[in-house]
Amino acid sequence: MYLQAVTAILSSIERISSTFTFVARVCQKNLVVLGPVLNMGRSVPPWRTRVENELSRLHAYRRALSTVDQAAFDALTNELRQRRAAGGMLPSLDAWQPMMLSMLVGLMANLTALERRLKTLEEDLRER
Repeated sequence: MYLQAVTAILSSIERISSTFTFVARVCQKNLVVLGPVLNMGRSVPPWRTRVENELSRLHAYRRALSTVDQAAFDALTNELRQRRAAGGMLPSLDAWQPMMLSMLVGLMANLTALERRLKTLEEDLRER
C-alpha cells in the first residue's frame, strides 16, 4: 500500500515537472529513489504529441455532438493537423493558443476561397 502511494506521488511529480524526472526503482517491496535527473533536450513535448493529447481529451465531447456537428468538428481538427508546422513554431506552453489559431486560419482560408468562387460565378452570370 505504501509502495503504491509513493509510486503514485512520484508519477504525478513526473507529469507536472518538465525539467526534472524522478527516477525510481522497485527492489523487493522497497522503493529506492535515485533522485532527480535533469532531462536533456526537450523540456516541452513535441507539438504533434501535445495536440493529439488535447484532441483525445475531446473524444467524449465529439461523441455527444450530432452527426452534422461531428463532421464540422472533424473539419476543424483536419485544419489544425494541416498546419502542424506553423503550430510547432509558436513556443507556447498552452497548446490551445496555436491550436485555435490554426483552426481560425483554416476557416479563413476556406472563407476566402468561397468568396473568390462566388465572385467568379457572379462575373460569369453578368457576362451572360
